[in-house]
Amino acid sequence: MKEIGTEALALYLQCIAKTTALLQTFEDRESAVAYLCRETGLPEEECARAADVYLSRAKAAGGKGTEADHGESGK
Repeated sequence: MKEIGTEALALYLQCIAKTTALLQTFEDRESAVAYLCRETGLPEEECARAADVYLSRAKAAGGKGTEADHGESGK
């Protein structure tokens, strides 16, 4: 496994925090997923999984999902 330095880790964590905060501003999960698809060019399924990970971690940490609680419909 490749080791990363302290600076790289700090940058990575900062990016995660910014992305999480950004995704929480969307009105619903679908809007957050659509944003990720547009910005990354990745398939919807992959972006949906990523959004779920970011939003569920934020919620577990005492944050919130999206404005509409990111539609916990099992997606």
